[in-house]
Amino acid sequence: MTFAKFNSKGKTKCFNRISIFARNDYHADKVPPHYFSQCKFKDVDDASLAYFEDPLESWANLDDCGQFPCTAPNNILLSFKGTTYEGQKPTRTDQTF
Repeated sequence: MTFAKFNSKGKTKCFNRISIFARNDYHADKVPPHYFSQCKFKDVDDASLAYFEDPLESWANLDDCGQFPCTAPNNILLSFKGTTYEGQKPTRTDQTF
């Protein structure tokens, strides 16, 4: 799988957020692990690689989590093996991260 030309500092031409990886808006309680192998990142900057926001305060539910919001956004696992890079690279460029 190749991810190419994500080098816009995390914004589209209309200034909307853009990133390769982000949390699904409906995953407040659990985000399953994601495993990637032999990916190539070509011309990808840090801001466009991933965006994971903090849990929303509005998720706090007395029946489920008390005064604390659900913490799925704090427990995201993306596993990469055999990763390669070309052109502009994110700051961290390990083969496995």
